[in-house]
Amino acid sequence: FPFPPNGSRVVFAQVAGRWQITDDETPAGRKTPGLQGPIDDAFASPFLCVRGTGQPWNASVQKYADASLSRFADEWQHYFRGSLPIKDDVAVTSDDIQSRHLILFGDPGSNSLIAQSLSSLPLKWTKETLQFGDQEYSAAEHLPALIAPNPLSSKTQPDQAQPGAKGQSAANQKYVVLNSGHTFRETELAKLNYLLFPRWGDWAVLKINVPQKADAPLTEQVLRAGYFDESWRLTNSK
Repeated sequence: FPFPPNGSRVVFAQVAGRWQITDDETPAGRKTPGLQGPIDDAFASPFLCVRGTGQPWNASVQKYADASLSRFADEWQHYFRGSLPIKDDVAVTSDDIQSRHLILFGDPGSNSLIAQSLSSLPLKWTKETLQFGDQEYSAAEHLPALIAPNPLSSKTQPDQAQPGAKGQSAANQKYVVLNSGHTFRETELAKLNYLLFPRWGDWAVLKINVPQKADAPLTEQVLRAGYFDESWRLTNSK
């Protein structure tokens, strides 16, 4: 291979079964450093939590999403000594999309940014069903939690886009997260730092459990969880 001068970056791509050097430093749709997951990686740099203001598809799912955001806010204030950044979906600006990871709570009915992102995410979600890979779940009792590249760059104003690598907008270098704060909980935060590691990977399918009492702890059952492949596709689970 004709290698470039010392200090230059070399990127290989597999084309027609053979490896070759490519000029594309950031292949479209691929995991790259700083945009590789897992869910918890979104909270290591500026982010914004977004709550929905629309009509939810399923009331139980919305109750869980609201309680999950409230739990995250409480843990953030108590253990990270700050106020969790939160906006309504209708108040999110193009600058927010370009400069922050978006943490979206709700479903496509209640949160307009989830609805706008849905066609670019590796799942199918309707009022009745949630399909993740080859498995289908009741949308009234299940919720996806996941991290993916921000698909909303085309929704921002072109004159406000901030160029990134190879002309990509800054939004393309940000995450969108659905229905999850940190995947470790207060039981780990209250103990030792070495317990603060990601629990779910890039995605999880949650069976929701909405507390009947206001002071009861919020819990969920993780039915499946795993990592997307290098092209952000769903290929494996546990």
